[in-house]
Amino acid sequence: SKAVEARGAGLYIRDDGAWRCRAAYGSASDTPPSIPPSGAGMWHSADGRTLFLKGAADGVLALHGVSGGNRAMRALNIPLLRVVTGHGASLLRVTDTCRDLLWNERQRIARDLHDDVCQTLAFLHMQLVHLADLIAAGRHAEASTRAGELRSDALDAYDAARRAVDGLRQQPAPDEETGAFLARVAHSTCERRDLSLEMEADPVELGRESAWQLGRILQEAITNAARHGEPHRVHVGLHERDGGIELVIEDDGGGVTGDGADGRSSLPHTQHGLSIMRERLSALEGTLEMLNGAAGVRIVARLPGTPTPQGEVHT
Repeated sequence: SKAVEARGAGLYIRDDGAWRCRAAYGSASDTPPSIPPSGAGMWHSADGRTLFLKGAADGVLALHGVSGGNRAMRALNIPLLRVVTGHGASLLRVTDTCRDLLWNERQRIARDLHDDVCQTLAFLHMQLVHLADLIAAGRHAEASTRAGELRSDALDAYDAARRAVDGLRQQPAPDEETGAFLARVAHSTCERRDLSLEMEADPVELGRESAWQLGRILQEAITNAARHGEPHRVHVGLHERDGGIELVIEDDGGGVTGDGADGRSSLPHTQHGLSIMRERLSALEGTLEMLNGAAGVRIVARLPGTPTPQGEVHT
């Protein structure tokens, strides 16, 4: 029997209301698929030069310049071609999703390095300039004091870099419950800071991206508490509240001193660590609040139900 011949072929996928040719071979036409007759799996273009095959699950295969006559056309294995077309379109969509996830991951790494490392190094640079000015001015006592402060700042920079790396490494396993993941983050962070931990968690289920963001917030909150309040104990609670989710981190330190940390207040944008936590929560459409006092600091992160930020992948 005579085979069907075509001068070219194109695989089309419909995105944002428009057909786009995502793969082409030979002499492919730029003409997008026409709207098929209701329920049709195969149809021709208006000029009869292009044969369209609707994928079983997704996509449309366009065969341009088809020849071979009606007898050859009847010999086509239409069901098989529709399955192959559908699989091809699905694979292209999976490729797009993987590309988007890779880009989002790169953006996330860049943000973490900027927030947790680059800003700390920039602060160190400014302090070193000031130290050099003190030495040049012969103010050696002040320079010695500033040098001691810089040693502490350098340790903070190292800690920021380590937190960024650890945060990228610590991600929820595919089947790991959110509370179990947050407990793992809290234990590892408290252990490094020589803090005792009390943890209680309701059986809350979030997507992996949302759980990871909460883990970074938890890590940042515990680190800030250890740095500013000198606590001995940290209490972490994960609960469902009023249809939403609430993560609470409390410590028994002496509280945070400085601007924006008196009583119940919204978080000041000028406080770097709290700004990072607030930025992460904004991606989940959540809010962050700090209550500060002599008995310690209480951080409350609230999420409205089950958050699904852009790029979320549920498994």
